[in-house]
Formats: sequence, structure tokens, C-alpha cells
Amino acid sequence: MGERIDFPKNYELYLRKAVHKFQEGNMVEACTYFEEAYAIKQESSINAMYVSALFQLERYKEAQEIAEDKLELYESDDSLYSLYTTILIKNHSFKEAELIIQRKLSQLNQTANKEVWHTAKYVLEHEQNRHKQNEKKRNQELLKEILAMGDKSFEHQAALIKQMQEMSSEWYTLGARSVLRNPFVNEIVKTTVLEHLVREGVAEEFEIYWFDQRRFVVPADQSSLEENKRFKEVVRLLKEKFEDDNPTMYQALLQEVNLHFLMLYPYIEEVVTDASKWLGTCFNQYDAYFLNLVENDPDNQIMKTWIQRLNEEIAAMMME
Repeated sequence: MGERIDFPKNYELYLRKAVHKFQEGNMVEACTYFEEAYAIKQESSINAMYVSALFQLERYKEAQEIAEDKLELYESDDSLYSLYTTILIKNHSFKEAELIIQRKLSQLNQTANKEVWHTAKYVLEHEQNRHKQNEKKRNQELLKEILAMGDKSFEHQAALIKQMQEMSSEWYTLGARSVLRNPFVNEIVKTTVLEHLVREGVAEEFEIYWFDQRRFVVPADQSSLEENKRFKEVVRLLKEKFEDDNPTMYQALLQEVNLHFLMLYPYIEEVVTDASKWLGTCFNQYDAYFLNLVENDPDNQIMKTWIQRLNEEIAAMMME
């Protein structure tokens, strides 16, 4: 934190008021004046009181940031270092706090205040247990919402999936099983969940309800959408034809392709049996290039039916 230019008398005034309010126990006003004084001059004596005031107001993130301005000061004093460690615990930086406590407890012969670090260890264990219980409660509540997400809008479903990212792998797997086998969950939402499992290399089998079909999939055996052979081929053809000559059309068509393939994943090749014919069937109304790809081709009716279904799904999603 850089020092700002201010009049010395202002600094002394802020500091005097800060210390006075701190001694009165008025931490809200004390922090206001400490902040002003500390912005002018970052002295160690202010730092410790400022951090203590922030800690008492449970403003732990700010307290850690200010303390780390003068970390050497805290490391040189057991009482201050235990305060810093407690701040880490309150910010759920459990591993970092545990390393400090273990190191201090291993130096008991050299540590004057042994009780401080035994207390810190107790606070760590208590906060870890409390955090686990709170996390379990949050996960249970979120899982309950996920189980009932079938009748929610696409936007609501997508928001729930975003919250799932914060779950541990065990809880995420429970949520994923519910999402993938729910016939009323949007296919794009299912793909988002499945791709997460693919990235994590999950080798368990999952039931998936894919366009009225009950199937089973092992995420670890799947490639991501971006690495899908047919998807890459379609994108390559679009890029070769339009990226340089008509970049606006290229972006518009690419967006539609992305939506289609997000909905078809992970069984893309079963529907898109030929990249050129798929493009021709999808976009023949946009450019003669596409029309030529499927002209007089009797075999594109299945893909045409799928494209119509996908577009109906997308239109319904947009209207929610």
C-alpha cells in the first residue's frame, strides 16, 4: 500500500482520534480514523491496532490484507502472529494456518507462550468443524433445489449449475446424477454438467436421459465438446469458407452450430454423420454454398428432422 501526500497534522489528528475511539471500544469509528492515518503513513504501531479493530468488527479479509503489509512484525511476536493465524482461520485459509500452528507447536521449547498456540489449534479445529457443517447444510439445500429443477426455466437451471461448481466432488456427483437422468432438464445444462465430469476424469457410470432415450455414459471415456471430431470438422469447414470473406456470417453460423452441438453432446456422431451434409441441411437458406452440399441428396432427411427438433428446442428456450 503506497503512502499518500498529506499534512503531518492531519496524520497526527487521525491517529489521535483512532487511538481514542479504540480505547473507548468504538471500533467502527476507530477503523475510520485508522484508515485515514494508515493511508498517509503505514507505521507498524498503527498496523497492529488497525488490524485488531478490523478483526473485532469481523472484517477478516481487510484485516489479513493490512496485516500482510507488515508480516515481519507479526512473525516476530507470538501474540500478533497468533492474531494473524486466527485471521487466516476466519478466512478459511485452513492449510496455511495449520502449517503455522504445527511449526510453532514443534518449537515449544523455544516458544514462550505455549498456551497461545494450543488455543490457536483449538480455534482451527473448531472453525474447520463449523465450516464443514455449514458447507454440508448449504450442499443439502442446493441438492434439494437441483432435484426439483426440472420445471424451472433454462436461466434458473443454468444458475443452479453454476452454484454446483462450488460443491465438493462427492456432492457434485450426487447433483450430477440427478441432473443427467432428469428428462425435463435442458440438454445444454446436462452438457455443462457432463463436461465438468469429463474434465475431472470421473470413471463412474452415469445414467443420462438424452432426447427421450435412456442411456449410460462414463465421463472419463468421453472427449470434451471442443475436442469432438465432428464438431472440429464442422468448425473447420465454416472457417475455411466464411471467416475471411464474411466474418459476420461466420460468427452467426458458428453460434448456431455451438448451440446444436451443445444439445447433441455426447452423441454427436450419431446425428451428425457427415459434417458437410449437416452444414448444407442447416444453412442452405443462407448461401448457395450450403445448398450445393445437399442438392439432390435423399439421405439428409434424418438430419433435417433433428435440426428442426433442435431449432424448436432453442426457440422454446429463448421464450422462457
